[in-house]
Amino acid sequence: MWHPTSPAAPPPRRRKWANDRGNTVKRFLTAYRKGMRDFHDAFVTPDGKRQDGPTAPAVLALMSRFTGVAADDIARAIPYVDPEGRIDTDSVARQIAWYKIAESVERRDQRARVDRQPLRAPKTREQVRGTNG
Repeated sequence: MWHPTSPAAPPPRRRKWANDRGNTVKRFLTAYRKGMRDFHDAFVTPDGKRQDGPTAPAVLALMSRFTGVAADDIARAIPYVDPEGRIDTDSVARQIAWYKIAESVERRDQRARVDRQPLRAPKTREQVRGTNG
């Protein structure tokens, strides 16, 4: 399951790729954050407790449809997700530390690899093509 505390979770954000496709990235991130909010609200009460809400069956059905995993199996493994889709870099660092112990990743602080720079405004089609018309 893809969620923000997983090392695999951050949406692709290589700077040049993202800057060249700013509008696409913006639309993806807007949809991603909406999805995170919908997922969170389906399984977390307003006071932060884990409980299925009224939209939980629909969210489970959608997830089952697109993953091929039975909704009951998904329901037994609902992770916490940040409602704004933020990445918990401390959690990622703890996971990397665990993998370092298992000697599965290189030994350096991976938090610095998270690109926190804002994206530039999307290029126009003319700028991408290198023409003015």
